[in-house]
Amino acid sequence: MDLADFLSRSGITRQDVIARVDSAVHLTPGDVLFVSGSLVEGLGNEKSDLDLFLITSRTDIQFTSLHDVIVVVNDCIIDIRVVQQSAVEEILGRFNHWARQPRLARNAFEFTDDDRKFLHRLLIGEAFYGASDLRKLKDCLDSKDLARHKLDWARHLAGTIQIDLAGLHSVGDQYSMLFAAQELLGHTMDGLLAGHGYTNPNQKWRVRLLARLPVDWEQRLPGTISGMSAVEKFMMLHKAPESTSRSAIFEHTLRIAAFSRRVFPWAELNLLGSPDINLPLAAVAIYDRTEEAQPLPCLNFDVKIRFTEGHFELLRLGEKGPIFQLSPQAYALLCLFDGEHSMSAAIDYAKQLGSKERAQEEIEDMIAMIRYAQFDAGTVIDEQALEAILRG
Repeated sequence: MDLADFLSRSGITRQDVIARVDSAVHLTPGDVLFVSGSLVEGLGNEKSDLDLFLITSRTDIQFTSLHDVIVVVNDCIIDIRVVQQSAVEEILGRFNHWARQPRLARNAFEFTDDDRKFLHRLLIGEAFYGASDLRKLKDCLDSKDLARHKLDWARHLAGTIQIDLAGLHSVGDQYSMLFAAQELLGHTMDGLLAGHGYTNPNQKWRVRLLARLPVDWEQRLPGTISGMSAVEKFMMLHKAPESTSRSAIFEHTLRIAAFSRRVFPWAELNLLGSPDINLPLAAVAIYDRTEEAQPLPCLNFDVKIRFTEGHFELLRLGEKGPIFQLSPQAYALLCLFDGEHSMSAAIDYAKQLGSKERAQEEIEDMIAMIRYAQFDAGTVIDEQALEAILRG
């Protein structure tokens, strides 16, 4: 449901709302009244509220609760959030200062969750009163900067969870790993949305927004194509394994961490990169799970690939250690080190990327680099299967 549907179902018009608000607060030149929220984005339903915001410099408004004013229009209860003009100018100034600073993902937390939501609502808001003044405020807010803020917020939280996963794995706590991995997946999907320019920070709309991604969303990522929609991919990865054995949860968590390494560097390139960097597109699925196939080592939970200062890098989170600079092709190939692909599959992909003569050597060099830096996740013994063998 969108705004027009909501107003029609409620039997009211924009003019009705404006007239009722005017009678309650006496709108004056310089005031800005705008509507925002799920109805403006087409995400609403019959239970949605009409979210109105009044930006003003006045101090004579009688609040009904906190900084809100409640009005009723034809049995429709409307809550108006009143925000001081000086507060809006202050948050816009802070945000633009943040956007100009050297990038450090954790600096996204200089803003509260309420700050993030207000900035998004301002960005998408539709004027009911004071349209020209609202346009001036919106001109101070770059949608790409707001998408990057969403990305940095998700990137920082994802990194802390990756470090936690490595610690949980070291002490054999697979149950906590399962829930931490699903949190990592949620932040990864937020990073995917940010890379496509979506700025809504509210997690409850994550799946609805994923459904809006283009059908070729996965073809734009490195790695291989599953053929799923973004929602289907999310649901598939989110589904807990049937077994709660340490090995089953270990593999489940590695898949999520590997998908995260596909998404975040791509999103960083999309929002921070330059048009002269060509990222290899995904290939048709080239899984090879036969018993004879030599598996690729899987990158550990706390190993990160990032795009920074015009290039990709491979490193371990939370520790001092080697940082390897990667070409776009190397980044794409490392996305196959996910517990799903084999050595032969990686060689085939390397050939598709143009390294026909050196394909095998290139993969072997990558394996040597990963093992030298101790970036591989190793394996976990399935205790339940081992017990069954011993009992047998």
